[in-house]
Amino acid sequence: MIAMILAKAGLDPSYAIGSGMISGLGLPGHFGRGEWFVAEGDEYVTDPGHDQTPRFLWQKPEILVITNIDLDHPDVYPDLDSIAAAFDRLASQSKTVITTRDLSLDTDTVKLLVPGVHNQLNARLAIAAAKRSGVSDGQARAALEGFGGAKRRFEKIGEKDGILFYDDYAHHPAEIAATLAAARGVFPKNRIIAIFQPHTYSRTKALMDEFAHSFGDGDVIILTDIYASAREHDTMGITGETLAHETKKYHENVQFAATKHDVKTYLFSILTSGDIVFFMGAGDIGQWEKEVI
Repeated sequence: MIAMILAKAGLDPSYAIGSGMISGLGLPGHFGRGEWFVAEGDEYVTDPGHDQTPRFLWQKPEILVITNIDLDHPDVYPDLDSIAAAFDRLASQSKTVITTRDLSLDTDTVKLLVPGVHNQLNARLAIAAAKRSGVSDGQARAALEGFGGAKRRFEKIGEKDGILFYDDYAHHPAEIAATLAAARGVFPKNRIIAIFQPHTYSRTKALMDEFAHSFGDGDVIILTDIYASAREHDTMGITGETLAHETKKYHENVQFAATKHDVKTYLFSILTSGDIVFFMGAGDIGQWEKEVI
């Protein structure tokens, strides 16, 4: 969003964003002639096992925007406090820090093409950062009217027989809850089917209870086996079926379908016109929908 605002304001920023194509902006990377460089970063370590430096600490931002802090990488951070400490270090080497605490109480809606409370918060943070870059509130809001979101973020990928299919990178409980809440806001009366492929054993085990509680806005929940990261080899004694068992404690319609074939078989047996289907996860599930639509 920040890169798009600066670009539409004629500042020709450079940017490097960790996503695929961005609707309204284009490629996620650009070498501009302007003075600003917009970089997306996170707290994951530089090289697991060799260099534990959080990657974002290689940067010394003029403006740091922190959207949220959550326990997303339990394979290298033991708890949320240790992640917060890494963000504190980054804040200490940044000239200006902007968080949701800095937003005004004004809840004026920003006109966007993407739904969700989380996107509204992101937009307001982007506008705040743009102001500190010399872009007016009006310019920033006008630029964001054309923001259509990033690839694999509430991305509509097809429609068949009255059924809408979406792809989303959500792989953390907070992301799943936010995506499904946004979907419920857009489709209040439709049946929402969420197909989630857990990503990494460490994250799934550490956040098992949070995952189990995150599907409240879905009507049918299909959970697959866990997609193992290349950096993990220990299954920690859990599978996707473990998560399905836990999720059934809080949701009445949960199905475990271990593989792509299992998902297709079950999905084809229940789909009906009007359904909204979300494929979610950070593994290879983003390719599965091609065989369904």
